[in-house]
Order: sequence, then structure tokens, then C-alpha cells
Amino acid sequence: VNEKFCKTAENLFPDAVDGLRLSVFVGAFFVSGLSRRPAVWYEAIVPNINHPNTRSSYTGWPRHYHISAEWTGKFNIKTAGLYEFWTASDDGSRVFIDGSQVVDNGGWHGIQEKSGVVTLSSGEHGILVEYYQGWGVQGMMLLWKGPDSDDTKEVMPEGSFFSTPLTCPLSCGSHGEAASVPSEGHQWPFVASHEWNGQWAWHDGVTNIKPYELVKSAVWTTKAIYGVDQLRQRTAWALSQIFVVSAAGLDTGLNEMYLSYYDIFVRNAFLNFGNILKEVAFSPLMGKYLTHTGSSSHDYNGFFPNENFAREIMQLFTIGVTKLQPDGSVVRVNGEDVLAYGTADILNFARVFTGFASQHRRHNVEYFWDNRIDPLVVYPERHDMYPKPGLDGTFLGDGFPLCDHVGSFLSKGASFEFVDVVDAVGPSVVVLSNHSALYQLLCLGKGARCEFPVSVTLSEDLACREEECTAGALKMFMVRGAVYRYHPPPCVHFHYNMATLRQSRNVSIASVTQGYCANSDGSAHQGRVLLDNLDEGNTPERREQCTEKCRGFGATACELIWAQASGKNGCFAHTADDQHTTGSGHGYHLCWTYSEFSEDMELGFSYDAGKTNTLCSEETVESSFTDCKKAIKSLGLPLGVPWVGNHDRIVPFCSHGYGRMYFNHGDGKAHGGLQPICKSHILVNQDGDINAGGSTYSVPWADGIAASPGFHLVGARNQPVFDTVPSVEDLRSRLTITTDEPLMVCSSCDGEVKGYEEEGMLTVFESNGFFFRNLESRVYVINSTTSFRNPPVFL
Repeated sequence: VNEKFCKTAENLFPDAVDGLRLSVFVGAFFVSGLSRRPAVWYEAIVPNINHPNTRSSYTGWPRHYHISAEWTGKFNIKTAGLYEFWTASDDGSRVFIDGSQVVDNGGWHGIQEKSGVVTLSSGEHGILVEYYQGWGVQGMMLLWKGPDSDDTKEVMPEGSFFSTPLTCPLSCGSHGEAASVPSEGHQWPFVASHEWNGQWAWHDGVTNIKPYELVKSAVWTTKAIYGVDQLRQRTAWALSQIFVVSAAGLDTGLNEMYLSYYDIFVRNAFLNFGNILKEVAFSPLMGKYLTHTGSSSHDYNGFFPNENFAREIMQLFTIGVTKLQPDGSVVRVNGEDVLAYGTADILNFARVFTGFASQHRRHNVEYFWDNRIDPLVVYPERHDMYPKPGLDGTFLGDGFPLCDHVGSFLSKGASFEFVDVVDAVGPSVVVLSNHSALYQLLCLGKGARCEFPVSVTLSEDLACREEECTAGALKMFMVRGAVYRYHPPPCVHFHYNMATLRQSRNVSIASVTQGYCANSDGSAHQGRVLLDNLDEGNTPERREQCTEKCRGFGATACELIWAQASGKNGCFAHTADDQHTTGSGHGYHLCWTYSEFSEDMELGFSYDAGKTNTLCSEETVESSFTDCKKAIKSLGLPLGVPWVGNHDRIVPFCSHGYGRMYFNHGDGKAHGGLQPICKSHILVNQDGDINAGGSTYSVPWADGIAASPGFHLVGARNQPVFDTVPSVEDLRSRLTITTDEPLMVCSSCDGEVKGYEEEGMLTVFESNGFFFRNLESRVYVINSTTSFRNPPVFL
């Protein structure tokens, strides 16, 4: 939030210490697999990993159940060669060396050994070992065998490892702020710990301020009277009287947190007002005082978002309660003041400030049970995901590019934020080569020593090198021990994904041939699913009955079998993609294949991936196999090897999980690892607004005609808006998606709006230095004639 005032430590890599850095966490998981690193419960430097089976806690560990641990460090190889590593663990464990996984001993099990081999060169190698323990007996040991162990299998001994000591790699202060030097003393009490017998205010014998609560006033008074930057101090004081927090609402007499909050106004006194709003919104004090810390979406916990901060940010911090003219006078209509916002706006903006939570408690700050110094963080799973109308008919997110078009981590606009220094990493971190252009931007300076910037934003596209070219969607990168997190430029998604075509309802029979359904090479068609086991012959009525069932299933082919002594009779749907299916010629079988779908099919449905352990409502179930495949592709999910069957413990019909599609054509139930794939729908109220996720928001209906109140299935479609260069007014009223400057030159360059063509079609317009895509996404109400603009969302 205040990165421009942060700096990395002068000595990020102090002399190594013997042993591994151990971190212990609450919960049983592999830490490197989490989207957000949890709070460290216990940390220490330990000589090696040698914990035999026990039901007791290891030395220093807070407990022996439902915990996770991580060891990081380095070790030296004297003799290059082939090495084998083992973990003996209860429960799961794994080992990474130089970023590559060597041992995978995951799962829930008693003490179990697993190993892996790796060829190591002489010199230093980074090692990361992860472990988790559920209940009962625990145990964890790391063993090796190779040239440096005289080819003897043994626990990696003490003295093998070294690691970077625990440090504070990043500091974020204000203008002229100096680091604390405890040896030089201080003159105000500092809460250093919290014991059962109360707080301990540590000081060094210098006369300290009493009563304790006067500390913050004394510090401010000293700065205000003696500071040489009087204009800055007076501006900061004025700003603090607008963005008020009160001790009465914060339940503590601590002082450092108030000074940290006041620093927002000191360092931003002459900067952008928007920066102040952002820092205030992320301040843990403001989050506590106006209670948006901990506010979550209705979908997350069934509670409505807290409205306090959303109301005050408009009423007290910015626009006020009445609408104003540019000269500051009040806007009036029929003699009445026009309100700047209403209750609906407060409710919508309250959904913006959801998912905010305090960072984990840390060292080197005044002690308290939670972190009231560092900026709040946002947990995406707790944040409201639904569209949020702005003021005057806009949506929050208008004017941003689509995330599908912002490029990769090497594209212009990508930014990188310093996170920490580490000795070893897991598979989710890309280790950059010193030949990389990105490496050169993150490692400033000359020679072997790097100066690591707090953040870097790419001003141009970079070419990929080596491992970067296959990094995919990874977001963490390491440069000589420093880890950076990648942030794409701000961008949006359309709330409703693009609709598929209604294929299974309009399929027609292309051919009927005798025999079982075979592939083009004559082999039996794979993916056959039993729809019924009736043996009713080959009558016209039976054929119609079977083909109707296949249509309903959404099959790629259909097979009828009768009069088989083996009893394997019935109607079967086929799920393979082979377009050349035909009958094999065998008797007592018929095979139907279906025609290609035409290009002028009517619009189908948009889809949502529901939460695990939930089911689609009856109206939104996708019961067609073919349309299920299309739905999953439209959501950008991998098909994998589709599972098709009949199981009472699998989500009924269409779902996704474990990297593949599931289609259960029988009764089933919700599943903890599967997301149901449901047709998108809206609930329209009497005012034409949409109810979703515990919220109500308005949308711009076509010609002002809303869909009838009630439940409706919907499908979204992207389409161009203009076939000629529009006026500025028309452009601003219809186009909301921005983009980068096109590579081609403008084709229509006269006037206030310039047009850019691609393959004979206008694709981009330029107005006042901004570039807009000639694109509008509309959501069509199925079985209705109306539609509305597809709103943007950030998550």
C-alpha cells in the first residue's frame, strides 16, 4: 500500500548460521501449496531433522497434533554424484532440492519411508522439507545416501546444514524516519510482551512519560512544535481531523499503532488524495474503528457486509451527502437538494470492503494480540464476487482492460513486489537465470552483489528466457535468494462467462448402421454408458425411445443392443469424440451417429462453477454430457480424462474437480472435492433489479425494459458495437473496456476519435489518449427479448 516509502535492508544476507530454519504452523497441510502463507506459530534454527515416533510434542513445538512444519536451508556437496534422499514420516512429508521435488511421501499414514534420487554437483544446494501431522503418533526424519555419506544410508547429520538467520528484510517508514536502535535508549514506555500477570512496559531507566496514554500526544506535540517541516505537520494534522479514529473504539492503550496511523498523513501530506484514501482503507486502525476488518460476503458466511466504512467514506471523507456543482454549490431539482448517494449505494459499496483481515502478528513492534501496524490484506474467498454499481449508472471496473488481454508476467504493466529472502523454494517459485532480462531488473547493481528494489513495474514487454518460457501462471520468482511476487496490471472479467451453443437439443441423426459403434479404425467405441437394460427388440418404438434417451444424455453416438444371450442388452450412450463412428456390422446391434452442428445455432447458456459440497438448483442442472463438456471448456477448466458413470456419492450430472470433468448420470450428492457446473441464472425483483449473493444491484436493461420478475436462465455473448467511427459521446456511453495502444497505425485518423482496423474490422478506438476496444458483452435472458450489459468484476 505504501511501497514508495519502503526499502529493503542494507544487508539482506547476513552471515549464515549452522542449521536449518524451522517454521511450525497450526493446521495439517503442505505450506507451499497454500495460496496465502499462514502465521508462523513457532520458529527456530535446528541442527537437522531427526524426530523419532512419539505422542509428545517435539522440543519447542507448541503441540503434537494438527500441525505443519517447514525446514529451509542449504547444504554443501563435496563429491558430485548420485544421491538418494528419504523421509520417514507420520503423516505426510516431501523434499525439494534446488526447487525440484525429490521425495513425495504425502498422504495420511503411519510411519512410512519413501525416497527419490537426484544427481548433485559439488557446491551449495538449497533444500526445502515440508511435513504435516494429523492425530496420534507423529514422526519425521530426513535421511540420505551418496558419496558424501560413504554410500551409507543415515540421518543427515548435524553440521550438514546452514541457513540465513531470521532478519527483518523490509522496512516501510515516513520521510526522515530512522530505524529504532534499542541500545541508544528511548523515553517512552513500550509494551514488549503479554504474560498472564499483565503487560510489561519496558524502558531503559530514562525518565519515561506518565501516564502511559499520553505517549502519542507527547510525540505529536514534540513534532508539531519542533519539526522543521511545519507546513507538512499542519497539513497532516488537518487530514487526521478528517480521517478520524478514536481511542474509545480501539480497546487498547497502545501507542505505536497511533503513530503508524498518523504517519499516513505525514508522508502523504503533499501527495495524492487517492493514495491517502487507499492507505486509510487498508489501515488496521480504521478497519477496527469503522469495523470493515472481518466483514465478509454473504456467500461466505451468510452475514451481510458491514456498512460503516462504505457510508463514512462518502459522507465524511469525500463527496458528502448532497450532490455539488463544480463550483461547490448544491445541486437542486424543484427546489430540493439532490442527494449524492442513497441506501443502495451504501449497500453496494459495503460489498467492496469485504475480505479485509489483519496481517499476522510479528516481531519488532509494540506487542498486541493482533497486528495493528501493517496494512490489512484481502482474502479473495471472503470477498464479494458480484458486480458493484458505481454512482451515475456506471460499474466499478469500467475503464479497465480484460484480464484475458493483459499479457503474461513479462508484459508491459506487470509489477513485482519484494516478499522475503529464502535459502530454498518449492515448485511454485521460478528461479530466474542471470541471463534473464527480468533478473536484471530485479537485481540492480554490478558484480556479485544485488541491490533489490521494493517493487518494479515493467515499462515494456520482455522476451522470455529458459524456464520463464514455460512458467505458465506461476506468481513467485526468486533472484539470488530474494523472492518477488508478480502482480498483473489491474484488470477485470465479465461476470457472466460466454455462453455455449444449445447443441444437444438440436442434434439430428446423420446415419444408422448395423453393429456396435466402432471407431474409424474398427475398434469398439470407448466411453459407452448404459441408459437402460431393456431387451425389447428392434421396433420403431424402441428405436425412438433409445434415441430420445441419447439426445437427453447429450451423447456423441447411440447404440441399441437386443437378444443377446449374455444379457448385455439395452440402450447405450457413447461419449468419445471420434467423428467417424459407424456400425461394426454385427447383428442385433444398431449404431446411430449425429450430424455436425450448424453455425447458426441459437444462443445457449452461460455457466457457473459452484462451491464444493454444494449442488445446482433443479432449474440450473446441466444434464447433457455434450453440453457439460462445452460448459467446462467455457469456464476455462481442464477436461482431463472425463469420468462418466453412475455413483451415489458423486455430484449428479455435470461437475469438475481433481483436474477433470465428472458426469454422473444417476442419483448423487454433494462432494467435498467437486464443483457442480450450473447454468447461470438471475433473480429479477419487482423493480427490475437483480438479487444475488445476499445483495441487490441494478443493471442497464436494453431500451429500459427489464425481464419479468422471477427466475431466468441467461447466456452472455460478446459483440462489436460500432461499424463506423463513433462520436466521443457515443463512444463514452457504450464502450467500457480499455486496452493497450495497438501495434498497427490508425485507419481513421481524423477527428476526436481515431479508429484502428484489424482484418477489415474496426477493433479499437482512441479518444483523448485512451484506447477502447470495440466490444460490448451483453447478457441475454433465455426465452425473452431483453438483455443487459455484462457487468465487470475484479475477481
